[in-house]
Amino acid sequence: RITATPVASIRDVEHKARLLREANAAAEPLRLVADALTGAGLRAAGQSTKKQNAIFVELESGVWADETNNDTSVLDRYAADIQTGRPAGKEPRRPLHWPLIFPEVFSDTRDPGFDAVIGNPAFLGGKKISGTLGDDYLAWLATWDGHGVKGHADLAARFVLRATGLLNGQGQLGYVTTNTLVEGDTLEVGLLQVERAGWWVQRGTSSHPWPSSSASLSIIEIWLGRTRGAAPPVLDDEPVPNLGVDLQPYLTETGRPERLTENDDTAFIGSYVLGLGFTLDADAAQDMIAADPRNADVLMPYIIGADLNRRPDTSAGRWVINFFDWPLDRAEHYERPLEQVRRLVKPERDRKKREVHKRLWWQYADRRVALYETVECMSHVLVTSRVSDLVIPARVPTGQVFAERLVVFASEGFADLAVLSSSMHQVWVMRYTSTMGTTLMYAPSDVFVTWPRPGSTAALTGLGKQLDTERRELMLGRSLGLTKLYNQVHDPSVTDPAIARLREIHEQIDYAMLDAYGWTDLKLDIGHHPTKIGIRWTVSPQARYELLDRLLIENHRRAATQRS
Repeated sequence: RITATPVASIRDVEHKARLLREANAAAEPLRLVADALTGAGLRAAGQSTKKQNAIFVELESGVWADETNNDTSVLDRYAADIQTGRPAGKEPRRPLHWPLIFPEVFSDTRDPGFDAVIGNPAFLGGKKISGTLGDDYLAWLATWDGHGVKGHADLAARFVLRATGLLNGQGQLGYVTTNTLVEGDTLEVGLLQVERAGWWVQRGTSSHPWPSSSASLSIIEIWLGRTRGAAPPVLDDEPVPNLGVDLQPYLTETGRPERLTENDDTAFIGSYVLGLGFTLDADAAQDMIAADPRNADVLMPYIIGADLNRRPDTSAGRWVINFFDWPLDRAEHYERPLEQVRRLVKPERDRKKREVHKRLWWQYADRRVALYETVECMSHVLVTSRVSDLVIPARVPTGQVFAERLVVFASEGFADLAVLSSSMHQVWVMRYTSTMGTTLMYAPSDVFVTWPRPGSTAALTGLGKQLDTERRELMLGRSLGLTKLYNQVHDPSVTDPAIARLREIHEQIDYAMLDAYGWTDLKLDIGHHPTKIGIRWTVSPQARYELLDRLLIENHRRAATQRS
């Protein structure tokens, strides 16, 4: 049904439209200045301080020229820079200037800014931002919002930084976002800066799946405020003593762990081969050796994370061609191995962006020279998977190539096997490394180099040897890899005596660790307890808080000692 509009209403609408046009016209000079400032910021981001100052001084002169002579030429040129770094095929950039859109929030008030920001910000991996949004845009984020703190941070961290800049002195922030916000570089760039600026976590929800089958994503919820609330913070609907910006509860010690020089040159990431054509099965390797015994010089077992976690003997399932750092003319003495690499690897390398990968196509992309030089005189090393829901090392022989998805500890000692198999190591890793769902992404630079290890003791040596011997017998006898074996250890319904015996060894290791640290007053309450990666045979949550507190205090003590 069509209803006639009263004349008075039409006149009212026309009046309001005229006022809006006048307001827009009045705001246009301000909008041009704001656009020019944005363009200048994009141009200056990433430049030296001297060049940045020169750009903004020139912009200031342009503003005065516009004000006095109505000459917008300088401003127009800077405003055009908004589009300069935009990737091809992307939508034109359209800046939103908050003080112009909301003058009552940012200008006409003694405490500028919003009372609250609530949302579900965009997320995009840090290494993808420049390709998607432009190098200049990423430089802007890192320089102006990120205060120059470096790291491949997810875009979600940039939304946190921007939001906290838009909030007033009593502002509150609530985000539903990717779990990477509280991990690794994204944590360093985003929330840790916010924490140093005086923000507090009031409430949080640990990593959990996005509640829809349409997306495979782990998310967290986090509530932040400029002032600390009177009530204790809440994690997963339960009050906790204190809550860090990484959504981990703690007792008293604050701050992040520092690098300890005592842990240098001990934990290494394996070789980044870059080319499936380097690998071959055992029969093919033996055929090459039978054809020319010299080929044994460049053929080695190749152990990957799946071998370590799934094979009962933790042995390598494949072999790999390894020309070390040799020049091509030396590699050419090994005809069949080089022919395979030339045929299967070189075409793939030719398509890579990095020139060194194209030029040295017969060598690994990253050989990890320091790793192999360090373990050269060792018969065994300790190895764990970099991407796994286990924090369990195994003792394996040297003389093989370790894949990039492995962490290799340059130690063959049984005491170190016990130390790295302890709940103390496990809780430290779960606190300070990143996760993908319930999978840990073990980063030696984040967790091992900061971990204050105890000294070796006779008890730890004996228990490490016992763990290695009895676990190996169990795995071989039942054809179980580490993953399947520890799935039973962590399953409360499994009462098998052999599994119970393995739990007992781990419990003895944990109490031997307390003796080594001198923390015999601490009650561990070892059993099946919930953790961020599922139910685990480990210490109780309360003991975990206490352990993390003491370990962080010890890290800070040792770091202070090495500085003095």
